[in-house]
Amino acid sequence: MSGKQTHLEQHRPGTIFISFFLAIASGTALVSYLSTVTGVRNLPIEQQTMLETLTWSEIGVTLFINIAVLAAAFFLYLHRRLALYFFLGAIGASLGKFGLAAFNKGSLTAIFSSELGGGALILGVLVGACAYTWRLGRSGFLD
Repeated sequence: MSGKQTHLEQHRPGTIFISFFLAIASGTALVSYLSTVTGVRNLPIEQQTMLETLTWSEIGVTLFINIAVLAAAFFLYLHRRLALYFFLGAIGASLGKFGLAAFNKGSLTAIFSSELGGGALILGVLVGACAYTWRLGRSGFLD
């Protein structure tokens, strides 16, 4: 093969899989969260009570994370280096969300509660996607 192939000639199934997975996951989470917060979806009384205790800053940070991951997945699919910055923004916002939860609940034990276990899993996925995107950028695959 000669020199550098175009991005269309280079096949990276991992990039396509990660892009689609993150786009579908963050897109459905975004729609679900918006429909829950706006009251379009009816919730059981226990979940409705929990939703009413959320502050606007927590809602805003969650929306920002979902939008940043959706944008990062889109840019990763298009092979743009900008995906890395959106992943980093989502990671920073996730860490900020942990700090916000600890501040609102009054202790650091809130970070390790079962409520934020899903957040830790999402943070792990974001760190992995960010590392993968960084590696793609270093190899010259991203524009």
